[in-house]
Amino acid sequence: MQLLDLHGISRSEALGGVLTALKTSLLQYLREMSTEQLNILLEKMFPYIAQSALSDAVMVVLEAQPSVPIQYLRALRNAPSVLQLCPHSVRQQVWRMDRVLFASHVENLILQHVQLIPDDMLDRTPPNMCVVVLIYAYSYVDEAGERIALLLWN
Repeated sequence: MQLLDLHGISRSEALGGVLTALKTSLLQYLREMSTEQLNILLEKMFPYIAQSALSDAVMVVLEAQPSVPIQYLRALRNAPSVLQLCPHSVRQQVWRMDRVLFASHVENLILQHVQLIPDDMLDRTPPNMCVVVLIYAYSYVDEAGERIALLLWN
């Protein structure tokens, strides 16, 4: 510790650097684990997904799984703030399970996009022409291999 003091490095800086290096190493190790090991870890780690210090590790375990077990997808569906932080592949699995949640998510994206359109541009639109938004984004391939796209807007 005297060496740190000699170089003007605080103990919290040094320990923070060590923790960051350990976290990086742990996340890399998790990415290389087998599916069976990941399932065991997910069972033990999932209750801590909402804790910011541990959520990165849980997200890596979720993302590394080709198919997340249904009980975890249901738990994520019921926790929107945690679902937002999940990798896209995990959110897609939740959306396949709950199409209403998917539709709500896409509707919010459309509303955000429409709010970005300048008002004068909307004023120039002929009255008989409504703003029609067709979104094929967030389309995915379901289990049968069919292309699915939700089109929202009346």
